[in-house]
Amino acid sequence: MNIPLVFLLSVIPDTDLLIPFVEHRGPFHSIVLTIAVFVPFFIKYGRSASPYFVALIQHSLVGDYVAGGGIQLLWPLTTQPYGLNVSLASPLSIALEWTIFLVSAIIMIKTKDVYKLLQPNRSNLILAVPTFTVLLPTFLAFPLHVPLELVPPHLLYLGIFLISLSKCSHATITQLMYKNPS
Repeated sequence: MNIPLVFLLSVIPDTDLLIPFVEHRGPFHSIVLTIAVFVPFFIKYGRSASPYFVALIQHSLVGDYVAGGGIQLLWPLTTQPYGLNVSLASPLSIALEWTIFLVSAIIMIKTKDVYKLLQPNRSNLILAVPTFTVLLPTFLAFPLHVPLELVPPHLLYLGIFLISLSKCSHATITQLMYKNPS
């Protein structure tokens, strides 16, 4: 499994923030659209595509459906927003975020994927996208309206991503220097 790709897919629905005239939490957060996009992957790769599908769909279902203002869950069938409208600062939302964080951390440690992330690998360069999704809100809206209890998991992932990116960058620069000595 390509862990950097899993992290990338987990933030893809929010690319709607970058596309003019596309409603945030609209089509990019649709389960119908996600399933339609993944059908060819399931046909070609079978169950191997499941972690990538879960990474993509969890953003909409766990994050924005529960703690958002609603998502267009069934777009293009309807543009009706669906959601639980639970406050991000509510105990339920915080417990859910921490549970998902701890489960993912345990899985990454048990499968040794966290150690793979800390090794130089070109595929780790795609961690730049989830890194910026963690950093960008800090620069756009400070002080953040995120409960203090949710900051530690974000900082841990940010640290892992930054270490991974720096090792990958260092390895790439070193490789280029030895290929093209001046």
